[in-house]
Amino acid sequence: MAITQRLVSRAAAAFVSAAAGVAACDREKARRPDAPPDEALDVSALAARRVYLFEDISDASANRLVKQLHYLERAAPGDTIELYVNSNGGDLTSGFAIVDTMRSLASPVRTLCVGRCRSTAALVLAAGEPGHRGVAPSARVALWAVTKLL
Repeated sequence: MAITQRLVSRAAAAFVSAAAGVAACDREKARRPDAPPDEALDVSALAARRVYLFEDISDASANRLVKQLHYLERAAPGDTIELYVNSNGGDLTSGFAIVDTMRSLASPVRTLCVGRCRSTAALVLAAGEPGHRGVAPSARVALWAVTKLL
């Protein structure tokens, strides 16, 4: 329970940090109108060793997340990486690419569900470091039972 409370506190701090990142992004965009809107936020989140999966899992989102995880691993092997998940799930193969990458890293990956984790996203959530997986108080995790054909 205490771990979940700490993860939720970190999530709240991350959202405050993300809001500051958005403000920084707006300032940067005023100087560089061609910059993608999430670029400054991604840079500040990576500096804090945080990655986000806030979309359906697809080849594109999995490739981006795998690249970010490997970047953080090369930058500081063994340091904790935080993964915040809010996703309806998606492509199973892409989800397993994320899970396999998380397992291959020397850095522990803490996972926190903020919002919802359904289907493949719930598998990614469960692949986090044992004892460091969390679900925010208002978040929902859903796994569907596989039925066996007779």
